[in-house]
Amino acid sequence: MKEEWQKEIELMRLRIVACRHKLALALKKKDFFYLNRQKGMFSLLGLNVEKVVLLKQKFALYLPDSSRINMAGLSDKNLAYVVKAIEAVL
Repeated sequence: MKEEWQKEIELMRLRIVACRHKLALALKKKDFFYLNRQKGMFSLLGLNVEKVVLLKQKFALYLPDSSRINMAGLSDKNLAYVVKAIEAVL
C-alpha cells in the first residue's frame, strides 16, 4: 500500500507542477514565469492587497492578502477564468 500511496503522491505533485506551468504560460505577457520556480501546493502571485481585494469582489477568487494561490485548486476547466481575472486586475 505504501508504494501505491507514493505513486499517487507523485501523480498529484506532477499535476500541480503542470498547473503552475500552464498558469505561468497563460500569464506570460505579464511576466509570471517566476511561478515555475516555486514548489508545493501554493504559489505567491506577487499581487498587492488592492488587487487581491478586486479579485475577491469582482471575480469571487478568494486569496489571502499575500496573494497565495492554491495550485491544487486549478484545473483545465477554471484556468481561463483565473487568468482572465488576474489580467483584469493588473
